[in-house]
Amino acid sequence: MQLELFDVTGSPHPMIHVEMPEVFSSGSLDRWSMTYPHEYAYVDSETFVASLSGLGLTSLPDRTLIVPTGKLMRVPPNILEIDGQFAGRDHRLAVTPSLNWLMANRSRDVPGNGIVRAWIP
Repeated sequence: MQLELFDVTGSPHPMIHVEMPEVFSSGSLDRWSMTYPHEYAYVDSETFVASLSGLGLTSLPDRTLIVPTGKLMRVPPNILEIDGQFAGRDHRLAVTPSLNWLMANRSRDVPGNGIVRAWIP
């Protein structure tokens, strides 16, 4: 499995970037998935950081919408590493299960003042 990133910001032709295996590898994701994220409650910070080896990104735009698929749905995107830092530290990240879901929910009339504080099914 390769990690493919699509940049669709205002372009009729999305740019595709495939992460190098040294940065993000499916083997690292498989190993991580056997133990985490549920074991994070029981590990120290050093083990936490070490567990993310091989689950990095080269870069992301400052504001990013993530539509994860398959095994990537298990990984909180804010803990992926970019240049040794957590992606969620310097980037505003949002996750949606699909673009169709996002569009349907954004176009729906919601009673109230328009401020959404939490989404509960």
